[in-house]
Amino acid sequence: MRFTVLASGSKGNTTLIQTQGSKYLIDAGLSAKKTIEVLLEQKTTIDEISGIFITHEHGDHVSGIRVLCDRYGVPIYIHEKTYAALKRNHRPTKMERVFFIESGRHQVGPFEVEAFPLSHDVAYMLGYSFHLAEKKLVYVTDSGYVNQQLHEKLSNADAYIFETNHDPEMVRMSGYPFSVQQRILSDRGHLSNEDSAMTLAKLIGPKTQHVILAHLSAENNTPELAKLTVEQVFQRMEVAETFQITIAKQTKSLPTYQL
Repeated sequence: MRFTVLASGSKGNTTLIQTQGSKYLIDAGLSAKKTIEVLLEQKTTIDEISGIFITHEHGDHVSGIRVLCDRYGVPIYIHEKTYAALKRNHRPTKMERVFFIESGRHQVGPFEVEAFPLSHDVAYMLGYSFHLAEKKLVYVTDSGYVNQQLHEKLSNADAYIFETNHDPEMVRMSGYPFSVQQRILSDRGHLSNEDSAMTLAKLIGPKTQHVILAHLSAENNTPELAKLTVEQVFQRMEVAETFQITIAKQTKSLPTYQL
């Protein structure tokens, strides 16, 4: 299993996950044109994409899906409530290419994909874990917290792509309206650097090779602060750093990691 975070942040999110002969995306928050461009940078054409797994209906996760599905024929895997909540210009109309998925395990191509509920102010929020040949990749963004009942199934993954969205003090000092600040900081908002690190500290295991810090706010976080906070929490909770910590970027793809 290989994965590449192509874009991550409030202006668009998409990640490529692949194995021999099969390539999938997690979210398509860039325009279809931009998605095709960043895939070509990875020597991948849109015709090679076997499907897109959607987390939720916000534009920075779904901006490209209608064109990618309707024009280019890419299958979409999405919760039925999420599909119903899509804006008209984001909603695919070729229903034979739209596959509704619930929380639970699904066999999709070579991957066993587990979809699980997260907590965000949307119709239905999904995270994903991908399983292949005893390797596991966990994808968690856009969640105010991660329910403790999920910890066992998410533990000891080979790689985590995990939201570290904001620093709470930066949110409080921002120019955002109070209602927006409360939304971000709530249980249906986004994971802060510290909350994400404390959750990861409980999940990381001896198999873990990579931790990707994702979906950083451009206004209420910095890459340096996110990484420093995570490292400080890991040190405080005595997490041995036998893995690589990397910051996902909005405008530049990360290297491809092999699990």
